[in-house]
Amino acid sequence: MGKRQCVFFDLGWTLEDESEAQSDRAEKAARALRGLGIDTTPGEILGLQDDGAGKMMPSVFIYALKSLGLDDSGVNEVIQQATWDKSLLFLYSDAVDVLR
Repeated sequence: MGKRQCVFFDLGWTLEDESEAQSDRAEKAARALRGLGIDTTPGEILGLQDDGAGKMMPSVFIYALKSLGLDDSGVNEVIQQATWDKSLLFLYSDAVDVLR
């Protein structure tokens, strides 16, 4: 058997645009956080996610929630309320051609 060559792609932001899904989840999370007594905005959550990305955190969303002072229980509660809407993900126009 010959050698196989593979190229791996990260799905988010490489092949698909997550902008709308990220904004939607940040809005849901901000509402959930206000319900827990933490006054924040979707913009603050997205900014903290960017900070987490720069630090190569495995989950920038969890990093943002913990940065706002949540413990694991609180993080889980917000995650349940701030669902990820896959219908808001869109392939970049050249994604299929790149994969071919």
